[in-house]
Amino acid sequence: MLKTRDVQINYLNIGLMFMSAILAFFMPFETFLFAYAFLGPLHYLTEISWLHDRQYFAKGKYDFTFLLIIGVVLSVAAFANDFEFLNFNLYPPLVDAKIDFVKWYYSMSIADISIMLALFSAVLFVLFKDIKLKLGAILVMYIIVYFSFNLDMDLLGIFILMAIVSAFLYVFVKNLYLKIVCIALLYAGIYYSYSPDWFGLDTDFLSQEEILEAESDKNKFKNSSVVFALTSLVPTLIHVYLFTGLFMLFGALKSRSKTGLISIVFFILIPIILVFSLPVKKEGNYLSSYGTEAYYAEGTGFFNTNVSIMRQFELSPNMTNKDYIDQFVKDSSEKQQYYMLWKDSLDNDFIIQNEGHPYYGKPIPLADTKEGSQKDNWWSIVFFSEIGIMLMRFIAFAYLYHYLNWFSKTEVIRWHKVPKMRFVAVIALWLVACGLYAYDYAVGLSFLFFLSFTHVLLEFPLNVTSIIGIGKETRSIIKNGFAKKE
Repeated sequence: MLKTRDVQINYLNIGLMFMSAILAFFMPFETFLFAYAFLGPLHYLTEISWLHDRQYFAKGKYDFTFLLIIGVVLSVAAFANDFEFLNFNLYPPLVDAKIDFVKWYYSMSIADISIMLALFSAVLFVLFKDIKLKLGAILVMYIIVYFSFNLDMDLLGIFILMAIVSAFLYVFVKNLYLKIVCIALLYAGIYYSYSPDWFGLDTDFLSQEEILEAESDKNKFKNSSVVFALTSLVPTLIHVYLFTGLFMLFGALKSRSKTGLISIVFFILIPIILVFSLPVKKEGNYLSSYGTEAYYAEGTGFFNTNVSIMRQFELSPNMTNKDYIDQFVKDSSEKQQYYMLWKDSLDNDFIIQNEGHPYYGKPIPLADTKEGSQKDNWWSIVFFSEIGIMLMRFIAFAYLYHYLNWFSKTEVIRWHKVPKMRFVAVIALWLVACGLYAYDYAVGLSFLFFLSFTHVLLEFPLNVTSIIGIGKETRSIIKNGFAKKE
C-alpha cells in the first residue's frame, strides 16, 4: 500500500513538473507572480509550522532562535529601505559623525555576512549539541566573514570585533588575568594591522598602495561568483531548485524508490529542455503591463534579481570596442581614428583593465553604459530579450514546482497535522497575505519579506540534513545494494 502511494505521488510530481514547465513557457512572468503571491505564503506558513514540530531538525532546542534573529535583522533593513520614514541615523561611538541606517547596513555588507553565518550555523545545529562549541564556532566564523567583507575596518568594526572575541574568551577561558592579556594582545594586533583610516585618524602603518590593494582584494571577493551564489542565489534559486532537488533525492534514496529517482531525472531534464531547447518567440510569451510593473514593484521586486544574475554571469549583451567608441567618443574625426586603430577587433568584448573598477577584467554589460536608470537600461533585456525570457522560464518553473511539490507531499510529510487553532491561524494569515498582494504587489513583497526570508533561513538545517542523508544512503546502497533493509 505504501509503495503504491509512493509511486502515485512520484507520477503526480512528474505531471506537476510538466504543468509548471508549460505555464513557464507561455507565461513566465505571470506564472511566477501568481505562484509567489498566492502559493508562496501558504507554503511559508505551513512549512514553518511543520519545521517547528520537528525542532527545525537541529540538535538544540533553541538553535532556531539564531536563524530567527538573522531574519529579523534582514527584515528591519528591508523595511527601512522600502519605507524611508523608517530609516534612522546611527552615531558611531567616539566619533562626531552620523550615517543613516540603510547606508551603513549595505556598506558593512550585513546581509551577505548574515546569510553566510546562517548557512554555517545550520551545519553546526545539525551536527553538534554542545552549546559552547556552537557559540564559539559561530563567533570565529563571524570574525572570518567580517574581515573578508570589511578589510578596511573602521572604529566601530574594531569595537564589534573585540566584543565578539572577548565573548569567545569568556566562554572558554576561566582565568581572569589570562582573559585580560588576551584582549590586550587582540587590541594591539588589530590596531597595528588594520588602521588605514578610522574616520580621519590618519596613521602611517599602511601605505596608500597597500590600502588600495586591500580594498581591491575585498572587492574581488565580494564580487566573486561564489559569494554571489552564497548570498544572492541561496535565498532564491538555490533554495527553490537545488535544495528542492536534494530533498527529493534524499527521500527517493531513503525509501529506495525507483520512480522517485525517475522523477529526479525529469526534474533535471525538463528545465534544461524548457530553457535551452524550446525556441524563444517574443510574440508567443504572454506579458501584461501589470506583469511588468508587478515584477518591477517600484524597484523593490524581482527585476533587480534578474539584472544581478545577468550581470554576474555575463548573460546580457556586452559592450564591444565599437560600442565603446560610439558611446564615449563624440568627435567624428576622432571616431574614425579609433575605428582604424581597432579595425581588427571591433566585435570583441570591451574589457576594463583598471583595478578597482566593478568590471575589472570582465566585459561590461552594454546596458550599464547607457545614460538613465537601471529600470530604463535593463527593462527591454529583462522582459523582452531572448536571454531574459530564457532566464525567466527557469525562475518561473523552479518557483511554481517548488510550491506544488510541497503541497503534493501532504500525506507523506503530514504538514497539515497540527492543532486546529494553529491551522486556522495559518489560513487567516494566508488570506491576509493574498489580500496584500492583490491590493499592491510591492506592498505584499514588503510586508511578506520577513516570512519569505525567514522560512528560507529556518529551512537551512533541513537542507543540511538532506545532504548528510544523501551521503549516508548512497554509502548504504553501495555497500548493501538498492534493496531496502527490512
